[in-house]
Amino acid sequence: MSAPNRNTLWARAFVSELAAGGVETVCISPGSRSTPLTVAFDRHDDIKTFSHLDERSAAYFALGRARRTGAVTPVVCTSGTAAANYHPAVIEASQARVPLLLLTADRPPELHDSGANQTIDQTKLYGDAVRWFQNIGEPEPTARKLRSLRTTAARSLTTATDTPAGPVHLNFSFRKPLEPTPVSGDIPEDLPEESITGRDDAFVESTIGNRVLTENSLQTITHSLSASRGLIVIGPMTIPGVDPEAVAAFAHASGFPVLADPLSGIRYGGVTRTIPVIGGYDGYLTSELWNHWPDPDVVLRFGASPTSKPLRQYLEATSPTQYLVDPAGEWREATFTATDLVVADPTQLLWQLSRMLDTPGSSTWRQRWLNADETHASVLTETDSHSQTDDASDEESGNDQSETWFCEGRILADIMTLAPDPATIFVSNSMPVRDLDRFGSPTTQSRTVLGNRGASGIDGILSTALGAGSALSTTEHLIAITGDLAYYHDMNGLAALERCDVTATVVLINNDGGGIFHKLPIESYDPPFTSQFVTPHGLDFEPTKEIYDLSFARVRGTDRDGFQTAFTEATTTAGSHVIEVVTDSESSHRVREQLHTRAVDRILSNWTLTVYRCVVSVMNLCHWILATYQIIIMGDISCTYTSDSEWRAEFFSRARAGMSVWFQRFLTLRNGIALRGPRRLMTLRIIADMRSQLSESRLIVQKNGMHSDRGLSMNCTLLLITRGSRQILDVFFSPVMVHQRMMADGHSLPAAISLSAVNLGMSIVMMMKHRMMRMRSCVRQKQDDSISSRFSD
Repeated sequence: MSAPNRNTLWARAFVSELAAGGVETVCISPGSRSTPLTVAFDRHDDIKTFSHLDERSAAYFALGRARRTGAVTPVVCTSGTAAANYHPAVIEASQARVPLLLLTADRPPELHDSGANQTIDQTKLYGDAVRWFQNIGEPEPTARKLRSLRTTAARSLTTATDTPAGPVHLNFSFRKPLEPTPVSGDIPEDLPEESITGRDDAFVESTIGNRVLTENSLQTITHSLSASRGLIVIGPMTIPGVDPEAVAAFAHASGFPVLADPLSGIRYGGVTRTIPVIGGYDGYLTSELWNHWPDPDVVLRFGASPTSKPLRQYLEATSPTQYLVDPAGEWREATFTATDLVVADPTQLLWQLSRMLDTPGSSTWRQRWLNADETHASVLTETDSHSQTDDASDEESGNDQSETWFCEGRILADIMTLAPDPATIFVSNSMPVRDLDRFGSPTTQSRTVLGNRGASGIDGILSTALGAGSALSTTEHLIAITGDLAYYHDMNGLAALERCDVTATVVLINNDGGGIFHKLPIESYDPPFTSQFVTPHGLDFEPTKEIYDLSFARVRGTDRDGFQTAFTEATTTAGSHVIEVVTDSESSHRVREQLHTRAVDRILSNWTLTVYRCVVSVMNLCHWILATYQIIIMGDISCTYTSDSEWRAEFFSRARAGMSVWFQRFLTLRNGIALRGPRRLMTLRIIADMRSQLSESRLIVQKNGMHSDRGLSMNCTLLLITRGSRQILDVFFSPVMVHQRMMADGHSLPAAISLSAVNLGMSIVMMMKHRMMRMRSCVRQKQDDSISSRFSD
């Protein structure tokens, strides 16, 4: 491999080593200083080049391709601000753990800090956002320098794809001539052949292993996971992610439901046939609901923080044991409620745990989540049908009420239903990804859903999507879902459609500004809400049809049939298409709120919970009546007083003395049963304090004489406390707490009700027995008094 000059030799050696390491594509932006690298890549037979006019779009394109393939796609640019335009994509790649290799050209060292044109300090330009930075230095055609260059190429690929994956920056300084112009004597004739051509394979072969846990650590985690109520939470993940089969194996072994983020790689596909994948949680998890549910005992978490804010709040509020599994050992949980960090490969860990677990969790707990998800889905279906029915009736009546139940999330649901199988779907940040989280139900269809959730910006969305699309086979369709501001930010990225030979269907949800801000409290402050946050722009995006040679269609969001028709035509017709869906962000937000409220109400009012509430209410009423009966009646009244007037006076005296106080305390304790956390502990302390008071009261009663005439009036209230309140604690709380404990432990509703009923029946029998014994005692005492009276006479 002869070379005309040292720059050409240098670039050829580096590029050939990248190819030997598995690089197949590269993104190149035009520039003079990067000429040696550009020529070397362009002339390499095993590397495909993508030409980009804009460095920012080029970097996002490479990012998108790496998201879809897991392989490195280098980017090449000239010196100066061209390299600075990579920075947003570098941040995203770092935060999202996506491999990226940045090859920036630079001026010779003596031109730095001299006012030379297009010269900036590119040393560590991206700060700590890169996994590794290296100044390559000027080309030197020596054996050692060339070996160092090839080793650096191998190291850069290994570092970019290692755990955690991320960007690597190599900065090349080149002197002129930059072109492959022959320079006599520039390359020594005695240079070893290996230095020029490299080795048969990669100059350095890299082997990357996985982190595994010791047997003791696995036993500890397995013991903790042997719980009745557990959850598997999988947040956004990048390739390779976690193996769906490993997730299925662990879900079967543990019996835990799987809460899968739309970007997790688990919510869609064949795995949903075999395990309970929950996808609608964002639409119903709320404090009103989880206060009626038992808390999870343990949670096993994978991936980045979930997209869903309600899910994050639920995990924070219930405070279960949380295992945060991260192969890089980094902390990716911003509520700081996780209890354990597990540094291990997720797939291997799941396989190991699934083999060690031998007791699956509660089937009732799992069914609770499945029922809630089905209820949420039924609410969406019913309101969707209602909307379509309204459309027909509105046409006849002349009223336009078709927006009653429409929101932008319906568009996401239609896309997930109508998209070809298989399809790669790239979803923008802001509202689209949140709507997909709430409305994108799990499906067995093959859906690869991607998004830039590392730093969650709205720039580079189209370029990232097209980069992912460049890696697809001819049988897989690319669908990009974006908002109007994200579309505006990255319109120049559409140039890749023609320049990089990519086809896509772009769904542009145009609500004329920042619709997501309607979710924030700032909505109540206008001005400046509309002008500074929503920022309506009124832009017409149809001219992009002519600029980028694509088809363009515009439909109203409420015209569901129109959108479905346009989408189906776009995905079954050759070429690239943009479908603009015009919506109203405020009304969409209001509908989301209404759907959320309806789903929660429906879940809370389903028949099982209704039966449960009715039975418990009847039981509570019975126990209250029995406890009151004991408080008022079951003292020594019938034994001490023989006349009706005396008995009646004592009856009302006890009622007045005790009922008002104990009714309030009874309500406090009654409500405390359903409480959790600190409030439950407080309730238990109250009960303990009451039991202590009962013991003291009992001593006082015994000291003053329970049956003496002198102490009777003083002891009426104490008798009420010692007997009545103790009966409330023992009779009322015992069966209800047993009932709720059984429900929390996962027993079926009939079993819990049956045991509570038996417990209640036993309580009634014991009370009747106690009453009969007291009546016999009273009768016996009266007989003794009668006999004594006869003898005295």
